[in-house]
Amino acid sequence: MPKVSVAMCSYNHEKYVATAIESVLGQSFADFELVIVDDGSSDKTVQEIEKFSDPRIRLFRFSQNKGAGLAAQRCLEELRGEYIAVLNSDDVFLPGKLERQVSFLEAHPEVAAVFSQAEIIGESGEPLKDKSNFYYAIFEQTNRSRQAWLNHFFYKANCLCHPSVMIRKTVQDEVGAYDPRLLQLADLDFWIRLCKKHEIHILPEKLSGFRVRAGEANTSGAKPVARFRAIVEYIQILKHYAELETVEEFLAVFPECPERLRPSSPELIPVALARMILETGHPLHPSHRYFAMSTLYEQLADPAKVERIGQQIGFQYRQLLSLAGQYDLFNILPGWETCLFLDCGAGFSEEQCVRLPANFGLHEFQLSFALPQGLKVQKVRWDPVEGKFCDIHMESMQWLLQDGTYKQINWERLLHNGVTQDNGAWRFECNDPMVFLEVPEQAAALHCQGTWHFWSAAEMDAYYGQLRQKLQQAEASWSQRYDEMRTTMEKKSAVLEGRWNEEREKNALLRQQYEAAIRETEALKNSCSWRITAPLRYWAQKARASWK
Repeated sequence: MPKVSVAMCSYNHEKYVATAIESVLGQSFADFELVIVDDGSSDKTVQEIEKFSDPRIRLFRFSQNKGAGLAAQRCLEELRGEYIAVLNSDDVFLPGKLERQVSFLEAHPEVAAVFSQAEIIGESGEPLKDKSNFYYAIFEQTNRSRQAWLNHFFYKANCLCHPSVMIRKTVQDEVGAYDPRLLQLADLDFWIRLCKKHEIHILPEKLSGFRVRAGEANTSGAKPVARFRAIVEYIQILKHYAELETVEEFLAVFPECPERLRPSSPELIPVALARMILETGHPLHPSHRYFAMSTLYEQLADPAKVERIGQQIGFQYRQLLSLAGQYDLFNILPGWETCLFLDCGAGFSEEQCVRLPANFGLHEFQLSFALPQGLKVQKVRWDPVEGKFCDIHMESMQWLLQDGTYKQINWERLLHNGVTQDNGAWRFECNDPMVFLEVPEQAAALHCQGTWHFWSAAEMDAYYGQLRQKLQQAEASWSQRYDEMRTTMEKKSAVLEGRWNEEREKNALLRQQYEAAIRETEALKNSCSWRITAPLRYWAQKARASWK
């Protein structure tokens, strides 16, 4: 029995499949089998595979296309190795991959699956240099606990390189096969099921080559059909989180869950998860909100359960109906625009503006504002939206220059009328968010990529409720200070008034004494003794004058 089974599903990859097979056969670790299931290719993929005569290759064919999920299931059924490595038929293994990952799993029995960093390559195998490409750095991840990975998958979806994985076959059998109902997110669904029970690890080396094909030809490429399908699949995948078995596990996965929403029993986990999605203001994908509303309706379908939920957390039909009217789940409201205003020396104006349609129902955005030719633009002002409070987290922001090169923008230092959060996101608590940028020479276009979240009615109500609460607290504080100051002034006034009364009483007594002395003096002047001694006073005065 081989130590490693390499699983490959092929479909219409005649241009790449030979390179993929050669990358496996050229591995330094030779104890493997390569099991290939062709999903009814209509080109010459099978002929390319059949050119190889290596006995370690086993080929199985579908007579017609059945879908990637069923092809993967058939492939897994045929695997015999202790470890399973996965390779897409348009990707490649880099030298030493199997040997390095087998050594790691042998030395770390506590790890169920090991991944690696990936070399992003183009159509011809050349390293991808376009830093604005979605895949350029998406797989550059650090190691986390399995609960932290579940949290990351919940908020940010997939970031693990599928053709870099090697997993123990016992774990693969325990977790189960890929879901054949899923195409865009089948691997993400598997990672979530895996991390609900087992730890994983990412090696720092680049051991796989992930090919980015032209024209968004990858299965995960940003085509409308792929994006629509991903939304539907994401709703199904999120159900795994409602099935967390214990409150302790739920809180380990979601330590950020507010205290008021934390479940007190496993029965309340789905309700707590749904309310956390809707009420905490995290910038999430539309699939999250649809999943949350559907979950609440399902949980409140049983009247007996409604009674128990109401007794424990006070959430019943009235709260459900209120939430149902607060979110535009299907983007029913009219479309919006995101605008780039240009300053050519005379300031910003509506006349000099590049406008792009924006679907604010989607969590992610990729924008490319082409600057009009012939204009010498000095500054630009990006208005993400008008009339909405929003949170924006930038992932990439760069200028495309006329020579085809890119100039990165340090968005953390840009001037804007929002508030920078601890996680680097911009929070705009106003109806007219603005971001200001200087325009370099030879700039041709501005490329922006990131995530945005526009506040719901519930979040706006909560925001204004907080403002009202702060205003009430400020009013109460000022009222208390006023009362304290008035009491202090009244006490000081009473003291001053007492002192004034004391001084007034003293003055009245002195006046009485003065008046009494005047009366005594007048009485003395009118007395006989005063008149009899008058000559003596006269001669005494003259004597004193002569002595001088």
